[in-house]
Amino acid sequence: MGLKSPLLTSVKSLFLLLVISFVFTGVEDVSASPCSDPMKVIRDFYDSTDSLQFDRSLSFFTADAELTTWAEGVNGRHWQETHYYGPDQIRKALNRRGLRRISENPNSPIFRETEEKVLPDKVSFMLRPDRLGPDQRPYNPYQVIATFDNCRIKTLTVIEYITWE
Repeated sequence: MGLKSPLLTSVKSLFLLLVISFVFTGVEDVSASPCSDPMKVIRDFYDSTDSLQFDRSLSFFTADAELTTWAEGVNGRHWQETHYYGPDQIRKALNRRGLRRISENPNSPIFRETEEKVLPDKVSFMLRPDRLGPDQRPYNPYQVIATFDNCRIKTLTVIEYITWE
């Protein structure tokens, strides 16, 4: 009984190999695959909101996505922080400032992406206006932070920075 059969040793080895393979395969399936070009996803999202194609805009989000917006003053104080969960709530916010780079008003500024920081599953950037306001003061810039799950937006945070320059 103390002797190990080569067949039993082979079966144990095969079983161990299968278990290890299953565990590592499961880990890969659970994690989100990195997005090869997350800024392209964001630009396509903004292109669709700029053209008021909100159904297309929603297609860039995961089913359980969260959109968070607020205004932030010079001392870091938050005003009007709002959370939108899922496509039905997010749709209501897609025409808000900071979620579009352009406006129907031709006198409004066009916002450009600047200061991009890109990782496979997260991007952050600033939306900065292309001109000063009528009072020669700058329009408020926005910071946008997005996280991704399988190249779809999981969370989107839009912060309007209130400036008194």
